[in-house]
Amino acid sequence: MCNNYEKINQLIEYKKQNPFKGLCEATYINDRIYAEFAKRKDLKWVKVQDLKLKYRWTDDEAQLLYEKTPDGWTDGVGVYRLYDFGKGENKTVKEDGVDKLFHEAQHDHIVSKDEAKKLGWTEEQINHPTNIQYITASQNFMKRNFTKEMWLAVAPTILDLFPK
Repeated sequence: MCNNYEKINQLIEYKKQNPFKGLCEATYINDRIYAEFAKRKDLKWVKVQDLKLKYRWTDDEAQLLYEKTPDGWTDGVGVYRLYDFGKGENKTVKEDGVDKLFHEAQHDHIVSKDEAKKLGWTEEQINHPTNIQYITASQNFMKRNFTKEMWLAVAPTILDLFPK
């Protein structure tokens, strides 16, 4: 399982310290964000700005998501994995595979859009930073494709499916 996590963590740290320095929409979204990035040198901040534009958040709302977002996560076997917040030329894990599944930061609605609509939430409530979190691609896939009830029913049986 993802034996390259130490190398990937090192590459993510390196990219944080040595980001792509050219203006590129796929990497920095627009001129204003690139100019601010040039001062901050913060790839997580750029990733949050992408959602700020998408959901039309205020600066304070974007800051709320930024502050609550950790730089990485600890998996179920105790391995700490940095999130790859890079876009475009700043993306570390570019190829599909296990490393991408465990390091790529994807935004997730804590209460799903469908569930929130059933609860009568407005679009603003659904897409508010308090209902958004960054999780890995693998976590996002599982959360998107399983209900909590399905997960609780199936997850305990998975280990038994592997050879002993």
